Amino acid sequence: MGRRPREWNEIDYPPPPQKPKRKKPRPFTARQRLFMNEITKGKTQVSAAKIAGYSPKFKNPMSKTMISIMEKAMEKEGINDAYLAKKIKAGLEAGQFLRTAEGDFIEKPDFNARHKHIDTALKLRNDYPDEKPVAVDTNITIKWED
Repeated sequence: MGRRPREWNEIDYPPPPQKPKRKKPRPFTARQRLFMNEITKGKTQVSAAKIAGYSPKFKNPMSKTMISIMEKAMEKEGINDAYLAKKIKAGLEAGQFLRTAEGDFIEKPDFNARHKHIDTALKLRNDYPDEKPVAVDTNITIKWED
Protein backbone atom coordinates (compact mmCIF):
# COMPACT_ATOMS: atom_id res chain seq x y z
CA MET A 1 0.00 0.00 0.00
CA GLY A 2 1.08 3.50 -0.60
CA ARG A 3 1.69 6.29 1.83
CA ARG A 4 -0.96 8.74 2.85
CA PRO A 5 -0.90 12.06 1.09
CA ARG A 6 1.23 14.73 2.75
CA GLU A 7 -1.77 16.75 4.02
CA TRP A 8 -2.84 13.86 6.26
CA ASN A 9 0.43 13.55 8.10
CA GLU A 10 -0.06 13.87 11.88
CA ILE A 11 2.97 16.14 12.18
CA ASP A 12 1.27 18.88 10.18
CA TYR A 13 -1.87 19.06 12.35
CA PRO A 14 -2.14 22.25 14.42
CA PRO A 15 -2.39 21.77 18.18
CA PRO A 16 -5.95 21.61 19.52
CA PRO A 17 -7.31 24.98 20.61
CA GLN A 18 -6.94 25.63 24.32
CA LYS A 19 -9.78 26.91 26.41
CA PRO A 20 -9.20 30.46 27.59
CA LYS A 21 -8.53 30.72 31.30
CA ARG A 22 -11.43 32.08 33.27
CA LYS A 23 -10.55 35.54 34.51
CA LYS A 24 -13.57 36.17 36.70
CA PRO A 25 -15.02 33.64 39.09
CA ARG A 26 -18.45 32.38 38.25
CA PRO A 27 -21.27 34.19 40.02
CA PHE A 28 -22.88 32.37 42.91
CA THR A 29 -25.88 30.20 42.18
CA ALA A 30 -29.16 30.94 43.93
CA ARG A 31 -28.52 28.01 46.27
CA GLN A 32 -25.03 29.27 47.15
CA ARG A 33 -26.36 32.80 47.80
CA LEU A 34 -29.06 31.41 50.11
CA PHE A 35 -26.45 29.30 51.90
CA MET A 36 -24.18 32.33 52.39
CA ASN A 37 -27.10 34.46 53.63
CA GLU A 38 -27.97 31.85 56.25
CA ILE A 39 -24.33 31.61 57.36
CA THR A 40 -24.20 35.39 57.82
CA LYS A 41 -27.37 35.18 59.92
CA GLY A 42 -25.49 32.93 62.33
CA LYS A 43 -26.68 29.49 61.26
CA THR A 44 -24.31 26.54 61.35
CA GLN A 45 -23.12 25.13 58.04
CA VAL A 46 -25.31 22.07 58.51
CA SER A 47 -28.53 24.01 59.12
CA ALA A 48 -27.70 26.58 56.42
CA ALA A 49 -27.12 23.76 53.94
CA LYS A 50 -30.52 22.23 54.82
CA ILE A 51 -32.28 25.57 54.34
CA ALA A 52 -30.48 26.14 51.03
CA GLY A 53 -31.66 22.75 49.79
CA TYR A 54 -28.38 20.84 49.77
CA SER A 55 -28.53 17.10 50.21
CA PRO A 56 -27.51 15.80 53.66
CA LYS A 57 -24.91 13.66 51.83
CA PHE A 58 -23.27 16.79 50.41
CA LYS A 59 -20.46 17.30 52.91
CA ASN A 60 -19.14 20.80 52.23
CA PRO A 61 -21.36 23.32 50.43
CA MET A 62 -18.83 26.04 51.33
CA SER A 63 -16.55 25.71 48.31
CA LYS A 64 -13.02 27.06 48.22
CA THR A 65 -14.16 29.62 45.66
CA MET A 66 -16.93 30.89 47.95
CA ILE A 67 -14.54 31.16 50.87
CA SER A 68 -11.87 32.99 48.88
CA ILE A 69 -14.38 35.45 47.42
CA MET A 70 -15.79 36.21 50.88
CA GLU A 71 -12.30 36.61 52.35
CA LYS A 72 -11.21 38.96 49.55
CA ALA A 73 -14.36 41.06 49.91
CA MET A 74 -13.88 41.32 53.67
CA GLU A 75 -10.18 42.17 53.32
CA LYS A 76 -11.02 44.83 50.73
CA GLU A 77 -13.34 46.45 53.28
CA GLY A 78 -10.69 46.24 56.01
CA ILE A 79 -12.33 43.40 57.90
CA ASN A 80 -9.45 41.12 58.82
CA ASP A 81 -8.84 38.84 61.78
CA ALA A 82 -7.31 41.58 63.93
CA TYR A 83 -10.25 43.90 63.26
CA LEU A 84 -12.77 41.18 64.11
CA ALA A 85 -10.93 40.27 67.30
CA LYS A 86 -10.90 43.92 68.38
CA LYS A 87 -14.65 44.30 67.74
CA ILE A 88 -15.49 41.06 69.54
CA LYS A 89 -13.39 42.15 72.52
CA ALA A 90 -15.21 45.50 72.60
CA GLY A 91 -18.53 43.63 72.45
CA LEU A 92 -17.52 41.43 75.37
CA GLU A 93 -17.18 44.59 77.44
CA ALA A 94 -20.43 46.18 76.18
CA GLY A 95 -22.45 48.35 78.49
CA GLN A 96 -25.68 50.29 78.34
CA PHE A 97 -26.51 53.70 79.74
CA LEU A 98 -29.60 53.97 81.90
CA ARG A 99 -31.25 57.13 83.21
CA THR A 100 -31.93 57.24 86.92
CA ALA A 101 -34.98 58.83 88.53
CA GLU A 102 -32.85 61.89 89.31
CA GLY A 103 -31.96 62.31 85.62
CA ASP A 104 -28.40 61.04 85.90
CA PHE A 105 -26.96 58.41 83.56
CA ILE A 106 -25.29 55.28 84.85
CA GLU A 107 -23.57 52.55 82.87
CA LYS A 108 -24.47 48.93 83.50
CA PRO A 109 -23.21 45.81 81.73
CA ASP A 110 -25.22 44.88 78.63
CA PHE A 111 -25.38 41.14 79.15
CA ASN A 112 -27.50 40.55 76.04
CA ALA A 113 -24.87 42.15 73.77
CA ARG A 114 -22.07 40.36 75.61
CA HIS A 115 -23.81 37.02 75.14
CA LYS A 116 -24.16 37.63 71.39
CA HIS A 117 -20.45 38.45 71.11
CA ILE A 118 -19.48 35.34 73.06
CA ASP A 119 -21.74 33.30 70.78
CA THR A 120 -20.14 34.84 67.69
CA ALA A 121 -16.60 34.24 68.98
CA LEU A 122 -17.38 30.58 69.71
CA LYS A 123 -18.91 30.13 66.25
CA LEU A 124 -15.85 31.67 64.59
CA ARG A 125 -13.62 29.26 66.49
CA ASN A 126 -15.97 26.41 65.49
CA ASP A 127 -16.42 25.42 69.13
CA TYR A 128 -20.06 24.41 68.72
CA PRO A 129 -20.80 20.81 67.74
CA ASP A 130 -22.95 20.22 64.67
CA GLU A 131 -26.65 20.15 65.35
CA LYS A 132 -27.95 16.62 65.55
CA PRO A 133 -31.55 15.66 66.14
CA VAL A 134 -32.22 14.12 69.52
CA ALA A 135 -34.74 11.33 69.82
CA VAL A 136 -36.67 11.23 73.09
CA ASP A 137 -38.82 8.27 74.07
CA THR A 138 -41.77 9.15 76.25
CA ASN A 139 -44.41 6.99 77.80
CA ILE A 140 -47.64 8.59 78.91
CA THR A 141 -50.10 6.69 81.05
CA ILE A 142 -53.61 8.04 81.38
CA LYS A 143 -55.83 6.71 84.13
CA TRP A 144 -59.55 7.24 83.83
CA GLU A 145 -61.35 7.47 87.11
CA ASP A 146 -65.09 6.91 87.29
